[in-house]
Amino acid sequence: MAGSLAFPGFSKSAERMKRSQDAIFWIYAIGAAGSLLLAASFWALQSLQNIIFLGLTGEQISLILALVTLLFGLVVALPELRSKAKFSEELSGRTAELEVAVVTDPLTKLYNRRYFEDALNEYLAEFTKIGAPLAVLSLDLDHFKSVNDTYGHDAGDVVLKRLAENLQGLIREHDIVARTGGEEFCIVAPFANPAQIRPFAERICRHVGEMRVDIGNVVLRPTISIGVASTVDGVSNVKELLKLSDHRLYLAKEQGRNRVAA
Repeated sequence: MAGSLAFPGFSKSAERMKRSQDAIFWIYAIGAAGSLLLAASFWALQSLQNIIFLGLTGEQISLILALVTLLFGLVVALPELRSKAKFSEELSGRTAELEVAVVTDPLTKLYNRRYFEDALNEYLAEFTKIGAPLAVLSLDLDHFKSVNDTYGHDAGDVVLKRLAENLQGLIREHDIVARTGGEEFCIVAPFANPAQIRPFAERICRHVGEMRVDIGNVVLRPTISIGVASTVDGVSNVKELLKLSDHRLYLAKEQGRNRVAA
C-alpha cells in the first residue's frame, strides 16, 4: 500500500474546513457550470487537489482516478449517445410518416385503394367466420368531369376534399372510408344489416346533396350516386362484393343519379 501524501501538521480541523469548502465549491460548480462537461472538469481538478492535500491512500487515489476516467468517458460519449438517440427518434418518426403515406390518398387524406382492399379482405374473412353482416358502399361524384372541364382541376380538388371531410363525419365508428379512384370512394360498413344499410346510404347521399362548395365566384352543389352490396346478398369474396356494389352504382347512375341502389 502506498504511503500517505499528507503534509506534516495538516490538522483534523483544517481537514473539516477543507471538506466544507469542498461542499460549497461543488454547489457553486454544478450550479454555475451549466453543463456536465464543466462539472466533470471541476470534479476532476478537485479530486486531484484532494489527492495532494487530504493525504489519501494509494487505494483511494486509484479509486478516484478510476472514477475520473469513467466520468470523462461518459462525458465524451454523452453527446454521441444523444445524437444517436435523436437520429433514432427522427428515423422512427419518418418511418411512421412513410407508413401512413403508403396507405393514404395525398389529396383527401382518406385511405387509398390499397389499404381499402386489404382491410376489406380482413373484414370479410373475420365476419364470414362469425356470421355477421358486412356491407360495401361504392360512391361516385355525379358529373364530376364537367366540374374539371368547366372550372379546372383545382376546383375539382376542392370538391373532392370537401366530400372527403363530409364522409368522415358521416361514417360510424368502425366504418372505413377510402378514395379508390379519381371521383370514386368506398365505405366498408361492418355489422350493417339490410334494414340499416339503405337508410345509412341514403343519409349520406342526402347530406352530400346539401353541400355547397364555394370556388370563388361560383357555388357548386355536387351530388353522389351510391351502390350498396352486402354479404347477405350471398357473395362470398371481395371481388364479388365489389363487383356487385359497382353494378348497383351503375344502376343508380342509370336511374338518374343522386340516389342509392341497393
